[in-house]
This record gives sequence, C-alpha cells and structure tokens, in this order.
Amino acid sequence: MQDMQVIKILVADGHAIVASGVAQVLGGIADFQVIGQAKTGEETFRLFEYYSPDVVSIDIDLPGTISGLEVIRLLRTKSPNIRVVVLTNCLEEVIIQDALQLGALSYLLKNASADELIQAVRSAYRGLPTLSPEVTQIVIRGLTTPNGYHLTAREHQVLELLAQGWNNHEIAKQLNISLSTVQFHVSNILNKLGVHNRIEATAFAIRHKLAG
Repeated sequence: MQDMQVIKILVADGHAIVASGVAQVLGGIADFQVIGQAKTGEETFRLFEYYSPDVVSIDIDLPGTISGLEVIRLLRTKSPNIRVVVLTNCLEEVIIQDALQLGALSYLLKNASADELIQAVRSAYRGLPTLSPEVTQIVIRGLTTPNGYHLTAREHQVLELLAQGWNNHEIAKQLNISLSTVQFHVSNILNKLGVHNRIEATAFAIRHKLAG
C-alpha cells in the first residue's frame, strides 16, 4: 500500500480559542498534520522557517509589529510555493485585494464550515483557490469596475496619494501598511499604467482622471 501524503499545516490566529479550534478540526484529518500554532505575525514567520509547512492558515488581523498582510508577503518571498489560506472576519475590499495580490491562494470567512475549511486546505495544497461566496462577490465587483487599467482598490488609494505628492513612507503610515507593501503596489501601478516613474504616473493619473 502506497504511503499517504501528509499535508503539513501551520495555523496563525491571534485568538487562542479560534486557533485551537482550527487546529483541532484540521488535526483530525488523517492526511493533515498541524505542525504549529502562531499567535502573532512574528511567531508565524518564525515557525514557518522552522517547520517548513505546506499550507499556512492565517488570520489577516494578527497582533504584533508584523501584520497578517506583511506575513503573507514575507512567506511568499521566502517560499513562492507556499500555499496561504486566509481565514478571517475581514471583508474590506482593499484588504481582500491586497491579500490575493500578495500571494494568498484562498480567502475564507470564519463563518465557513469545518468541511469548507478542510476542502480549502486540500485544494490549496493542489494549487487550487477557494473563496467564500461573499469574498467572490467583492472580487468580481472589483474586476468589473470600469477603470480600464485593472487597478485594485488599494492601488487606487496609493495612486491618489502619489498624485498628491506623498512619498512611500507617508503612504505607508496613512494606509497603515508596511513600506515594502507600498513599494509593491507602486511597482504594480507603474506596470499597469505603462509608465516608468512616479512623476509619469502622477501625470498619467491626472490626465486620465484616475486621481484628483
């Protein structure tokens, strides 16, 4: 009989009761192994480096100096093949867009059933995305919003501030995101608009009424 492929999972949630519940649900599946539970962004990344899990289940709202979004970016930078499943209560469009753009494969709300979570982890391991129905509606709405340049809600925010002359540090503070995340969004904006620098992006945005 062929050996069973075990999926190693790291659970990250700032609420101990939730983390324990998720770990209990996933740990009860024969081919799942919960290798650790993290309560902060820093601990998540530390345990990730130590255990090298296949899938990370993470809440966006993690306590600590490293946000859940920043953890996703760090995980994907360190290991592009890591599968990230967001399990959260956050339904803000800019957060959802950021999480997916930074490399999260799936985005579930905490009202998901145990079976839905199990299936999402199993699908993520195979490289297949899973979105809660409410999240799917928000993503589709964002994709069908006519801006012509496929900018996400967060990229629109960053572009607005760029056009006002704000630097990356100021934008990071205003939007409560890391400097590296701002740089990530600025790079995407330049690529999508087909311009080479911030000055060209500002001129383009004003000319095409993408920013005030």
